[in-house]
Amino acid sequence: TIVVNYPSTSAVPQPPTGPTEPAAPSTSSGSSSSHSPTPPPVIKPKTLDVALSIDDSALSSQDIMTSLTSETGLNTQINITYNPKTASKAARSLVFKVNALSDAVRINFPMTALQAGMTLKVITPIGSYNVPITALRLGSVHLGIRETDSKNIQIEVLIKKLDESSLQKYANDKTVFPIPVVDFRMTASNGKNIVLLDNFMRYVERIVELPTGIEKEKLTAVAIIKKGDTLLPVPFRLENSEGKQVVAIARVSKDLYALFTTQKIAPQLENHWSKPAMSKMIDSMVIPEFNGEAGSPAHILTRGEFAETALRAMGIDSDVPYKNAFVDVNSNYEYSGAIQVLYDLGIVQGTGDGQFSPYDPVTREAAIRILMRLAAYYDLMAVLPKKNKWLADFVDGDDVSDWAKEDVLSAVDFEIVIGDGQGNLAPKGNLVLAEAAQMLKNILKKSGLSS
Repeated sequence: TIVVNYPSTSAVPQPPTGPTEPAAPSTSSGSSSSHSPTPPPVIKPKTLDVALSIDDSALSSQDIMTSLTSETGLNTQINITYNPKTASKAARSLVFKVNALSDAVRINFPMTALQAGMTLKVITPIGSYNVPITALRLGSVHLGIRETDSKNIQIEVLIKKLDESSLQKYANDKTVFPIPVVDFRMTASNGKNIVLLDNFMRYVERIVELPTGIEKEKLTAVAIIKKGDTLLPVPFRLENSEGKQVVAIARVSKDLYALFTTQKIAPQLENHWSKPAMSKMIDSMVIPEFNGEAGSPAHILTRGEFAETALRAMGIDSDVPYKNAFVDVNSNYEYSGAIQVLYDLGIVQGTGDGQFSPYDPVTREAAIRILMRLAAYYDLMAVLPKKNKWLADFVDGDDVSDWAKEDVLSAVDFEIVIGDGQGNLAPKGNLVLAEAAQMLKNILKKSGLSS
């Protein structure tokens, strides 16, 4: 642990204890017409407990500088600068651990401190960040700052606690916001331009401590997007860390994050085989709340509806401009953004002749293909446990279309789909909402993105 002691001559700003008023003008006695300003309060030395390690080996205090600042609207912020004196050998992890309490932690270090295959971990009382370096788009093309020398690029990580008042418009008698909103942010800079690292190639985890007394079965994690106007469900899992219950939120984009508890009532799900999966997806805002046929477990999903549902379950924002990817989808179509996202990722190519057929029912094999290709794109396949299942194990395994066989086989092997209980996959049958909910729940759980 590197403990930084401020000398007694250094004034370290402290968090305000409450509202303050402007000081009254000072008055002087005697014949002097001038008066001295009121001296600043004496600030006691401050100790910050900050640990920095590479592969569990603590680094020298010569490599790190810390300070504590106070800003308007932000009580206290811990600032950490890491300047490695020598190039480190191949390492698996770079870990910053801050034990001191504050409202924000800001860390700066050169991009050369990051290595391929490494995981960057920032651990603070506010929240923690686990970032696989392979998830970052650090090439000069992605950074867009025209910098060929990586030594000149600085990385900044910010973890900041925000006021949760921005969420109150979503609150109701079934919704409670048990923790503050947390902003997790990374940027890259060459000294002139700053680029926000807001899109990742793999899922990145943000971890926050769960307060005691929370009904975990009602918990939902959300990203706050579009300047606070929209809540997007994000995958999360519960786990224990150093004797504390924490929530690991996984997403491939940068946003503000919060947790809340809610439980919607879907009486028509009683005694239905899909109740656990459907209830979870309804509570998590992935699928519509029970309101007529659209929320029924027997509702046949269209291709457009499944595109949107799959992205929401995976925590991927679909609110993007439509660029005319298909001739039969226009920008006014409700799910055009979802279709554009899947097209841009190379997940879908359409049904032929430049069409997507958004209003047609989605078949099981088409839905499986979309889901498994999403998992492959974000590198989830490596963590899925195989069960050595084969299409030949099913009565109608030969009915799977050639273009879908590889993805359906993966879904069977990982038990994302298990058939109808009678040995059938019915790959060309229409997918209903109950089946979609179960597939989505299975892949989130088996990949470790969700509890």
